[in-house]
Amino acid sequence: MAATKPAPRTAILVSCLKEEADQIRERARLDCRTVSSYLLRTMTRWVDFEERLYNDFTRYQKLDRTVFVRRVSLPKGPRTTVLLRCSAEDGKRIRRAAERRGMTISGFIRQCLRRSWHAAQNVTYQRLSPE
Repeated sequence: MAATKPAPRTAILVSCLKEEADQIRERARLDCRTVSSYLLRTMTRWVDFEERLYNDFTRYQKLDRTVFVRRVSLPKGPRTTVLLRCSAEDGKRIRRAAERRGMTISGFIRQCLRRSWHAAQNVTYQRLSPE
């Protein structure tokens, strides 16, 4: 029986605030996932969305890349890094999505996480609020 060759892997080092890293680790723990698995699951959803958005916008016209550019700076405070391990293909997709937005890879990942956390918070709030 021939051994199959494992898929090529890569790693992305995400620079973030210590507070954000703590929240990533806590949410991964609550989901019973590793940090990489939690980040990859979240990023896959956002990258899929970004690719659909980009394809829809560029299907009918050639757009200037500045339509997608978002500048997100890292706020002041104690910093750390989180390691995201993923397949080489997933890494390429994340890097392309960040490039289309004109953002750093870390900035893109942090923005996607904040959007996900904000959406989750709003869903929870709507469930708890009286009608």
